[in-house]
Amino acid sequence: MPSIKIPDGILRSTACMISRVSGNWPWEEHNRDAIAAHWHRRAIETPAFFNGRVHIMVSGTYNQTTTNLSGHIVETDFASSLYWRESGYQDRDVVDCFCAALLTSSDGALIYGRQSKGNVNQGLTYPPSGFIDRRDIRADDILDIESGILRELTEETGLNHSALSREPGYVISRSGPLLCIGVLYRAEQSAAELIRDIHATLTNQSNPELEAAVALHQKSDAALHPMPLYARQLAEALLPE
Repeated sequence: MPSIKIPDGILRSTACMISRVSGNWPWEEHNRDAIAAHWHRRAIETPAFFNGRVHIMVSGTYNQTTTNLSGHIVETDFASSLYWRESGYQDRDVVDCFCAALLTSSDGALIYGRQSKGNVNQGLTYPPSGFIDRRDIRADDILDIESGILRELTEETGLNHSALSREPGYVISRSGPLLCIGVLYRAEQSAAELIRDIHATLTNQSNPELEAAVALHQKSDAALHPMPLYARQLAEALLPE
């Protein structure tokens, strides 16, 4: 039986409960030498990479009746996650679970960012998001989804999240080994105003994670930018024709 019982595509959820459990990622244990060799090479190629602690989802379920998403994550390191990713996601019993801000403007655009060179998603366009790290886990081992999302949004864009209106529920996008838990936020500013404010922040950052912000107004706009499948699925689900 698969450990991840979450269908591909777009899912709507009323509640998400993700908890950290003790234990190791067996695939990581079995591939330590290959992970170490891969990290040695990649760290030289991309010095900005940092081998911090992240998390991987080892079990997950989406209840079609209640629309609730639940799952368990275990701690690993970035080097292991990177090798898993760049060796073709060999372990199919886990997914890379992460959370994203689905930011919409007052005139209905969806705001994505394009990642800067030297990052793992360089050149790709996607909603503000990031790995689940220790800061996102509460004392009771429950993932604080919204806190982590808002931290990433502020770090990447500089936007004041207190001025945003949160929509209820979650929009989830699964594309094979990637599972994105999205939260919708409505801004009072127009797309042009948001892009202006974000670019002002990026100009003042010494090492911005994003090189640009992008406004998507309709489904077809997603095809204009290179982006992961999960990000394209979200854009096509949320934007008009």
